Amino acid sequence: MFSSIMTFSFIRLLFSSMHCFFPRLFILFLYTAHVSLLLFFLLYFTFHFSVSPFLFISIHYFVFYFTLAFLFSFSFIYSFLSLFLFGSLLSFSLLSFTNLHLTTIFFMLTLFSSFLFYKSIYLSIYLSIYLSIYLSISTFLSFFAATLCLSSPPFSMYELPFLSRS
Repeated sequence: MFSSIMTFSFIRLLFSSMHCFFPRLFILFLYTAHVSLLLFFLLYFTFHFSVSPFLFISIHYFVFYFTLAFLFSFSFIYSFLSLFLFGSLLSFSLLSFTNLHLTTIFFMLTLFSSFLFYKSIYLSIYLSIYLSIYLSISTFLSFFAATLCLSSPPFSMYELPFLSRS
């Protein structure tokens, strides 16, 4: 329950830091895919196998970290591409200094690519801050849940430890 609250707050912070840089539907699609995979693993491993909660927590965090790592690496790839575009357009604008119209077009494209580079750096910084906060909290929670699962005696999926008869 706490993990889903933290996930929702992380996605909300991610939405607020992105402005119009990433398509919000793409982020929403990734979040929906994460939740649907989480529910699929929960139902499949609970009803078809007798799997400990430790394995389920590990699968859940692996899927979510993979999604976040994809977003994080995509922002860095975009920043490098926009830096390459900035450098190439700046060199083209310096080479074509004799033609005024071409120079104006390349100068405007250079300004646009530098704006994209600034936005991608801004997004990468925000993603790294939120990712480190979320990773530290969720890692603590997963280790805490794993410690509780390993310290408690095994139980069946129809009998919870706090409801069992002594």
